[in-house]
Amino acid sequence: MKDPYNIKEQIKAYFHFSKSEQRGIIILMVLIVFFLVLPRMYKAFFYKERIVDYTEFETEILAFKKGKQRNLDSVEAAKPDWQQTKKAFPEREKKDNERAYELFSFDPNTVELEELLKLGVKSKTAQTLLRYREKGGKFRKTDDLQKIYGLSGKTFKRLEPYISIEQEKAKAPKKTEKLQVVDNAEDSPVDRKPPPPVTIKINQATVEEWQRLYGVGPAFANRIVKFRDALGGFFSIEQISEVYGLPDSTFESIKPQLIIEEKHKVILDLNTADLMSLKKHPYLRWKQANAIIKYREQHGAFVAVDDIRKIGAIDEGTFDKVAPYLTVVVDNEEEK
Repeated sequence: MKDPYNIKEQIKAYFHFSKSEQRGIIILMVLIVFFLVLPRMYKAFFYKERIVDYTEFETEILAFKKGKQRNLDSVEAAKPDWQQTKKAFPEREKKDNERAYELFSFDPNTVELEELLKLGVKSKTAQTLLRYREKGGKFRKTDDLQKIYGLSGKTFKRLEPYISIEQEKAKAPKKTEKLQVVDNAEDSPVDRKPPPPVTIKINQATVEEWQRLYGVGPAFANRIVKFRDALGGFFSIEQISEVYGLPDSTFESIKPQLIIEEKHKVILDLNTADLMSLKKHPYLRWKQANAIIKYREQHGAFVAVDDIRKIGAIDEGTFDKVAPYLTVVVDNEEEK
């Protein structure tokens, strides 16, 4: 009987292999030796080193380099002739470098995109100028135009003599007209009374009537009427200053001639107005109009106009401006 605690017996049992296991180990060792020797046998008996001739390829590379160098030499050789041409025809070089543009008098507070492009202002710079105006920016003096990002000093110097700002004109000293001396005392300008000032009812005046005011041309007159119609009428004379492009100086000069007697129209019922009607109003943006519709859908009909103060998209400034144009009809009673 074998002693299970005999270490020698345990080692001998561990390394004991049957005949089938011994044959398997021998075959495995033979295969390992075979695959280790196989690459060397293949290289010794079957592989033949391929000799590649790179002479032709190197010749082509050399020819290419020589040809490139000849082209560079020819360009360098032609440079003196080009310099001679520039000296002989300086006006041609100047004409080629200049952009086609047209110079004319313009007011940066009212000039349009097409006019800026004609003046030679780059499209991107022109768009920057228009965005500056849309955000409420005003050009009060000629040098203010240099604030526009992208407008080069060269372009400003070219345009400077043609910049005409209404505010600067208003501040400029007016030339006194010489009184015409006449023999007839009754027709003397000294005795003649000035014509009565023109007054405008801002909620009734036509385009032609607006043009009777000093500084208001056809463009401004049309803008004022369109702005008034879009609002539903003016409830304050100060709203005229919001007309796009109208200089502050022009508004202050015509303000004493403006009167408001007629009541503006309330055109928007918060409980019936749709999204299109709300967003068309000059004082409401699409986001604010959409917020009003969503609030109405979630909370039901508005009880009073003040309810829109609860909407996050409606700030106090917007509410103060748009509230006079809003109404709420509840049970056949109108709340304003």
